[in-house]
Amino acid sequence: MPQSPQISLPLEKLVLKDAKPFNKGGHCLLYAHPACADLVVRVVSPDYVERSSTLLRRKFNRRFGHLVDFQRLASEFIFSHLTPKRPSFLQDFCCFVETDLGLGVVVKAERGKDGNYAPALNTLLKNGTFDDTAAAALERFFVDLLASDIIVGDLRSGNLVLSHDAATGESRFVIVDGLGEKTGIPICSWFRFFNVLAKKRHIRRIRSEISRTAPAV
Repeated sequence: MPQSPQISLPLEKLVLKDAKPFNKGGHCLLYAHPACADLVVRVVSPDYVERSSTLLRRKFNRRFGHLVDFQRLASEFIFSHLTPKRPSFLQDFCCFVETDLGLGVVVKAERGKDGNYAPALNTLLKNGTFDDTAAAALERFFVDLLASDIIVGDLRSGNLVLSHDAATGESRFVIVDGLGEKTGIPICSWFRFFNVLAKKRHIRRIRSEISRTAPAV
């Protein structure tokens, strides 16, 4: 059985402030890992840190504050190891790391067919490259998502990237943001019915977006 490549990472604080983020999520900035091109470092954007300092947000997320998304991600990652089969739509989580921009999350870099960072679904829709292959991969993702007990609090076309496996030649959609329970009362954690219901609502929203932007597919 082939061995996974061993990656040796420096233990000192990562310096990112002089680097340029290659992408920006709803709350985070994404940087190429300075020591390994196969990894990505995700840090909370300063704008979101400032927005999270409001009294209402501090009260709602008083324990984790602007790092609440990282807490949700870690919870789902841990839960994924308690399931019989880890869902293929989850990004590989590596570790938390100290950076000069605050706490960071290190994850595997998802790549597209061209070797660049995997394109998001909304990008495929905008540039007209959402083809039959991508549509089939999205349908497989929907099936796997509904079969899984993983909780996704915010599933959007910008949170899904089409990752390509050069070894197998297969493409799959991977969730890169929005994992975890976002409601004050964790009903999706308590009741699978509500978890599935929430996922179906997310799926309907994405299907609606596709029908508006790529109706021929």
